[in-house]
Amino acid sequence: MWTDDRERCAAAYVPETVGFATKPRLAEKMIDRVLPEFPELPENTWLAADEVYGRDGAFRSFAESRQLPYVVNVSSAQTVLPRPGWRRIDKLAAASACARSSRACGRGPGHSAAVRASTKSQS
Repeated sequence: MWTDDRERCAAAYVPETVGFATKPRLAEKMIDRVLPEFPELPENTWLAADEVYGRDGAFRSFAESRQLPYVVNVSSAQTVLPRPGWRRIDKLAAASACARSSRACGRGPGHSAAVRASTKSQS
């Protein structure tokens, strides 16, 4: 790791106390530094991040613990719901799309299941 090369760090004016940190950990530190300046976040404020942050469960938990609305990119193979029956994002998205439509959805020939969205209004 380049941060282990203290000569290189000194040449780049990196303090002795600074070590290696991943992008999500660096982002968390920056967000924590700026949040006190905004006791009330402006309306429609969102934290948006790419897949590097989206696949990092600790980063998503960080945003939730600070009550930051967020949207992150994740791989379609990303698993969610840390419990028995883990699901992949692509499967959840397909199931959600099926639930909102009245078309047949499934895993291909011989595996489809028709799902109808309820259009009845609650009175």
